Amino acid sequence: TPQQVGDIAALLYIEMLKGGYTQVAEFHYLHHDTQGAPYSDDAMLQQLIEAAEIAGIGQTLLPVLYSYSGFGSQPASAGQKRFIQQTDRYLQQQARLDAWQQQRPLLNRGLCFHSLRAVSESQMQDVLAASDLTLPVH
Repeated sequence: TPQQVGDIAALLYIEMLKGGYTQVAEFHYLHHDTQGAPYSDDAMLQQLIEAAEIAGIGQTLLPVLYSYSGFGSQPASAGQKRFIQQTDRYLQQQARLDAWQQQRPLLNRGLCFHSLRAVSESQMQDVLAASDLTLPVH
């Protein structure tokens, strides 16, 4: 659940701070529940943000665009349901994250494409065309 992930992330981030790390890059894959339904209000993303705030660590959130199981836009398997996201929803998530970032000095964001097999070239072009070109891209 989002709450469980938030709790685990907070503990991890605290341990990272104890180890001398001051920043974390969080590759955010879990956009949906186990049945493939999106979490309301990006609950998982919000839990990760709150975990970093609790720990006091700087965070760069990298929501991952992951749409296909293989080259040629092959449909996702059942085991990939939690990760799958389409371009429009990804851009909406990035817009929400941008608004949240304005209120949090330790929060940064970036763009992330899972792989060339999981994202089409046109998706990458669409995301880049709609995004702030100063954002880091993975």
